[in-house]
Amino acid sequence: MEQKTWSAHFDMEESEKPVQNQKNKRSQSDKIGRLKYNQQLLKQTLSEIEEVKLMLRTIFAGLKGSFDFEQSLISVWPAGMR
Repeated sequence: MEQKTWSAHFDMEESEKPVQNQKNKRSQSDKIGRLKYNQQLLKQTLSEIEEVKLMLRTIFAGLKGSFDFEQSLISVWPAGMR
């Protein structure tokens, strides 16, 4: 008689396991420290805000001549807009 040392159940269990264990990757804040990471994010956000402000100044400078309104349009508001 033929003896099998490995059962079919054992083979199925073995195939379900990953070949290598995957390590959890550390976040950027864990790598460099939470305070330093937050400072980098703040610096990046402030520089993006400055870019937006510059863009707005440029747009407003280009549209400066278009902002001439008559006195009647400015002083008298329609009833629904108050």
